Amino acid sequence: MSEKELMQPKGSWTLSLRLAAHIDNLRMVRWAIAELKAILSLDDTLAYSLEICAVEAATNIVRHGYDHDPSKDFLFAMGVEEHSIQLIFEDRGARIPEEKWAAASQLEDTSDPARVHEGGRGLFLMRELMDEIEYLEGDPNRLLLRKSR
Repeated sequence: MSEKELMQPKGSWTLSLRLAAHIDNLRMVRWAIAELKAILSLDDTLAYSLEICAVEAATNIVRHGYDHDPSKDFLFAMGVEEHSIQLIFEDRGARIPEEKWAAASQLEDTSDPARVHEGGRGLFLMRELMDEIEYLEGDPNRLLLRKSR
């Protein structure tokens, strides 16, 4: 058995990080995805999709859920199963408004630059890049992203 095969985790496992709601902690989310890529030998496209979605979700919690309040925290967890990877976010901040959640299924018309809104594409990207996305409002709010591998 090669060294690379020995390093591959066997079975299901989860890594969880509890992070203060500070924009600088996005680097920890990126680090976790990079480590996951190395451990599982993920291809660049899959790893990039996971990174974009994880950073977007964490950014939304920090900016919109907690309004940049570093005294608040959120949970970021990665679950790995044989055929899928899950990214899980839990927070106790402001919920995602229903109209934003519904609008995330459509990208706005960008043909007129005067009508383009800054932001608001994170949920759209998550829906496009992941195989499954689920949001449960409550205490805590929970966002689940799943990608096949």
